[in-house]
Amino acid sequence: MLDVPDIQSIRVLHQRGHSERAIARILRINRRTVRRYLAEEVIEPERRMHLKEPRPSPKMDPWKGVVAEWVAAVHAWPSRTAAAG
Repeated sequence: MLDVPDIQSIRVLHQRGHSERAIARILRINRRTVRRYLAEEVIEPERRMHLKEPRPSPKMDPWKGVVAEWVAAVHAWPSRTAAAG
């Protein structure tokens, strides 16, 4: 799903006379995606909402503490360049 600014870019480029293929090349997205968003008349409200709030990461939540400990442990290690010199 594209964000609202990307959808607006598709519409602006189309209004300026660019073909669907040219828009796809410029924005580096699929031609069918360009066609689909040009066919839509209204931007759906849920697309705007996900831009305001960060997406939850429920799969990562149980592991956040473990990962933070790993990162802290790695930062506590002595530098290899200091030991070599």
